[in-house]
Amino acid sequence: MALLCAKGRGMSEIKKYGCLLSALTEKFNKMDFQDYSPGQVIDKFWCDYNWSGRNINLFDLILVARGNKTLGISSPGELDKFLDDFASFMIASHTVHYINRDNGKLGRYLSKQRALDIKEEIRMDFLQRLLGIE
Repeated sequence: MALLCAKGRGMSEIKKYGCLLSALTEKFNKMDFQDYSPGQVIDKFWCDYNWSGRNINLFDLILVARGNKTLGISSPGELDKFLDDFASFMIASHTVHYINRDNGKLGRYLSKQRALDIKEEIRMDFLQRLLGIE
């Protein structure tokens, strides 16, 4: 899947976004939801792109977006691989969100202390995944 199809500066933003959406649509069309495990896709993404992961990681991408760093990519395919994996991650995250969608407040069925405990567990798991600590 070529998520990097909009390389020229002359291409309008609409065409660039259309190219990205076409690639995501293609990815959706190829998916078999009978055997799809969005949790595994999400876990693999966090394992591959945490702080201690590959040359491309989420921390570096944030710094690049802020203009504080340039991205040292060893091969053009490496960025394509990241973008493909990120597209899979976005789809998996949205799938989990869609299936488990509940607009109720988390604390609705929990004591205040249990809600705080869960918040801390989620925060620690999130940080550990970012840092590559398991």
